[in-house]
Amino acid sequence: MDADGRNQQTIVDFRKTDFFANEHFNVKSLCKLNWSPQGDFIAFENRCISNGAADPHDVFITAVDGSRVEPVTQFPESPDSSIIDYGYSSTWSQSGDKLFIGYSKTDVLNTSWWAAGGFLIVDVNTFTSVNSPEIYGLRTGRSWSPNQDFFVAHTLFLHNGRFLPGPTRLSKLDNEGNLTLLAIPGGLPSGSYHEPAVYWSPDGLFMAYATEGRDQDNDDNVDYFTREISIVSTQDWQIKDVPLTGNIRPLGWFVKDNR
Repeated sequence: MDADGRNQQTIVDFRKTDFFANEHFNVKSLCKLNWSPQGDFIAFENRCISNGAADPHDVFITAVDGSRVEPVTQFPESPDSSIIDYGYSSTWSQSGDKLFIGYSKTDVLNTSWWAAGGFLIVDVNTFTSVNSPEIYGLRTGRSWSPNQDFFVAHTLFLHNGRFLPGPTRLSKLDNEGNLTLLAIPGGLPSGSYHEPAVYWSPDGLFMAYATEGRDQDNDDNVDYFTREISIVSTQDWQIKDVPLTGNIRPLGWFVKDNR
């Protein structure tokens, strides 16, 4: 529709598709609409209001003229002894021909099971995807750099029955669309459980994210945290930590004089 609400157009009515009758796809509520840069495709999730964690939900892509609607993820049903809950985040390439999807999955019933995750790269010309190896503990709060060169993901690990921030994973995308995990000397600071997203400067030269870790003097008490913002240069991977107090969410960049 136009910004003033006029000229409304129906792109797809799921009641008139086979997806609505398919037990795997719960398409009674949709959310997280994500326009491609050229405005010719929209990515979205098909489950926003759940009747239970076992309800399957996936990522779809639709052409804005309604000529094509495709599910680009379709994970298997949960085993009898588990309820697997999936979460996603998606980012379009600047060219608009690829959708990058990060996903995590958690066994709701098995509290000792580590959260896992991975990446999907979907080519909208063929609607085919390449699945990467799973990464244990991957969080959905992840971010691509503005030029799509780098991909950052935070992880979690299980400690005394609670999830705590784990290593931060940095990947690079090559010309063929393959992701390669990078090893940064000294490693990157762990992210924050409460604010897992990464915030890039507009020029892509710096990334900032909230960090937290157990206080060394209170190793057995997971309720004691130190909180900082880490600013990382993608040129030399130097890290500047800014100590703060209280919860950190969300972050943002202030742009002045092209800096």
